[in-house]
Amino acid sequence: MPKALTFWFFWGKPKEQTNKIKFFSWFSHIREICHTHANLTNKSLRSKLPNLVPAMNLFGISLGLMTVVTCLSVKQMHPAPRWVTFTINEHRPYCGGAAPSKEMEKGFITILPDQDFIIKKGVVNDDKVPVIVEVTADSIGRFSIALDTGRYLLIFPEKHATFEDFYQTQSKERPMLQPGPRDCFLAWWQRPDATFYISDTTSHVECTIRSTCDAGFNPCMYYTGPKRP
Repeated sequence: MPKALTFWFFWGKPKEQTNKIKFFSWFSHIREICHTHANLTNKSLRSKLPNLVPAMNLFGISLGLMTVVTCLSVKQMHPAPRWVTFTINEHRPYCGGAAPSKEMEKGFITILPDQDFIIKKGVVNDDKVPVIVEVTADSIGRFSIALDTGRYLLIFPEKHATFEDFYQTQSKERPMLQPGPRDCFLAWWQRPDATFYISDTTSHVECTIRSTCDAGFNPCMYYTGPKRP
């Protein structure tokens, strides 16, 4: 708005009062024009308001640019999920037998096929942490899902339970297997079976889950059978 028009909103010195009167006169003139020519594209209205239409056009262009910038900002703040392929492996320890080489003592890695998993956000498991997705690996230990950028954890489905329920099911005594301390089960329940981070460029994630010689993936059950050769 021109500087002169700014003062028309206030009563002040005589000169400013005159400007105020001019403003209301101009406003009445505009109202008369609007009643007579409702369409702003009318040539007569354009001739009487030479500065109004360009100002409106400028406002429209500015608003459009602001909308584009805002959309771009939202797109950067909330990028679309990207499609990620996972490969799930199992690390099996050396469990006795022939005299092992140094490589054998490290255990070996194999695929983990046809296994169900749950994915959540974060790095510590808890039954109150919501599930992002439930998946099943195929015959070669793979699955593909769409995920947003962020840090995630992967667990076996039995860990998505209260600790008490988890403890009751996982600490049952079995032949040649005795449960360890309760604290061991609590730490295992809270610890993800794998963690990973999804960035803007992530397309593949490989996870390796450690198993035991006698109790599958349960690290809190202790072998009580005869000594292995």
